[in-house]
Amino acid sequence: MEGRKREERLDVMKGLLIVLVVAGHFLLPLKDLGGGFVNGIFYWIYSFHMPAFVFLSGLFSSSVIKDGHYRFGRPLSLLWLYLCYKLIVFFPERLAYGPSGSFPDLLHESGAPWYLLALFFWYLLILPLSLYRTRGEKCFIMVFLLLFSLLFGYMDDAEGIKDLLSLDRVTAFLPFFFLAYFLGVQGLKELCPERGSLKEGLCILTGLSLSLFSALQARSLLSPYLQLFYGGWYRKLGFSGMPEPLRAFPWLLRLLWYPFSLSIAFSIFLLIPILQRRELLWGALRKIGERTLQIYILHRPIRDLLLAAGYPKLMSVCPKLLTVFMLFFSLLLSVLLSHSSLTGFFSKLQGFPELLLGLLPPRRAAEARKYRTKV
Repeated sequence: MEGRKREERLDVMKGLLIVLVVAGHFLLPLKDLGGGFVNGIFYWIYSFHMPAFVFLSGLFSSSVIKDGHYRFGRPLSLLWLYLCYKLIVFFPERLAYGPSGSFPDLLHESGAPWYLLALFFWYLLILPLSLYRTRGEKCFIMVFLLLFSLLFGYMDDAEGIKDLLSLDRVTAFLPFFFLAYFLGVQGLKELCPERGSLKEGLCILTGLSLSLFSALQARSLLSPYLQLFYGGWYRKLGFSGMPEPLRAFPWLLRLLWYPFSLSIAFSIFLLIPILQRRELLWGALRKIGERTLQIYILHRPIRDLLLAAGYPKLMSVCPKLLTVFMLFFSLLLSVLLSHSSLTGFFSKLQGFPELLLGLLPPRRAAEARKYRTKV
């Protein structure tokens, strides 16, 4: 029973995070129009929502290995979904932002589809890293991945990479994914303190304090550092407003960002059980959390179509009211997009690559199985 509660808690957390993803994308065109109020909410969301989502993805990524064999169909499905997502958002983006080419640019991505591309690379990386099983080996790999991420932040626009294959975000969020992969669901359960303990109270207090600080200071003290939340190259940071040591060593900012965002996410995770008192909200978020793929893919073209219709113009009427409305609208849209009528289609869409592999002739299927790497 305890395991089931924990799984529901994770689904509710996923549901809450995908709602914040939707809200963040709808608030993105408004953040420079509504002043400190909308900017504070926007940057509070971005300070932790993607690190937390990446962490949850890493938590359940061990399913890519089944019965001691690596399932190549899983990363292929992610790559296939990335291609589909690029096609789905291509025309709405043209309406919202204007033409940017006659065909989707599959090699460069800085928008929502980057996450599927990143998952593709991370799942591939599981293949060699799954060979490291002891606690000492896992710690060594985590240190290596952390150093790699910190150093890769220097491979910026000057090197001509820009948003090629979303490598800036792939490497920036890499430690979140593999920290969760090595930890696993059972490890997370062991880390979660008992309810009412001093440790839990301190975690909640720390996380909420950091959240409040992020929200209140988004337009002042934190303004040079806000690009950190996007996981971009160091060159995108506002160096002119930073102290000299941080200008010289911007990797220190990313190093601080990791515990900063995780503490916020962890404190919210500890507060999730409070929502159980609101059965309707708990049930809605749990259902949303079970069906994040369809919400993640469909909300973006809807946002772009509304952007083309000019919804940011409403900010001139009542910025604060529109911001609050967008938060509720994001929840409502997530509920609608989580409808079961869409689930079957997206399940088939996601499983299409593995279906093709299953249609191979028996001889070829046997040959394909030879390349399943035992771990």
